[in-house]
Amino acid sequence: LDKYEAFVKGAAENSSRTERNAEMLERDVDDIMKAQYMRRYIGETFPARISGTVKFGIFAELENSVEGLIRLEDLHDDYYSYDEEKRIIIGERRHHIYKIGDPISVMIAKCDVLTGSIDFLPGDATIQNINRFYRQKRNQQNARQDYRRGAKRIANRRIEKKGRKDGRI
Repeated sequence: LDKYEAFVKGAAENSSRTERNAEMLERDVDDIMKAQYMRRYIGETFPARISGTVKFGIFAELENSVEGLIRLEDLHDDYYSYDEEKRIIIGERRHHIYKIGDPISVMIAKCDVLTGSIDFLPGDATIQNINRFYRQKRNQQNARQDYRRGAKRIANRRIEKKGRKDGRI
């Protein structure tokens, strides 16, 4: 009897783990498919509802259940901060408040099919804002690449200096 109890317990744990993995995979596939679908709407504006607030931005959900992120750095009309206790985003000068459930207009800025993520801009954004958004992302990537190249050069110089001291070069 103990033998069967151990088997059943192990089988139940394995089944639960497999089900959790399947659910996570299903969510990931849904996100990827939503990002792929929304790519054709980049630059278009849609009504949405705020579905979450975090210290780096606002999650908004469209009527078709697609969810994306508006980063606080993309809200240019004020300096916004996150109140963790109240779970709201509040403007420092104008005191505009963003909270869960509020309606908001969003523009689709970026859809990353590989990660299934969608970036929004505020609905009043223009094509110039989208161009600036991509330019900033490209500059960040270039800065990372320059940093890596510089780090490699420094490492190579150190190796060369060490080789000269040892008489190998």
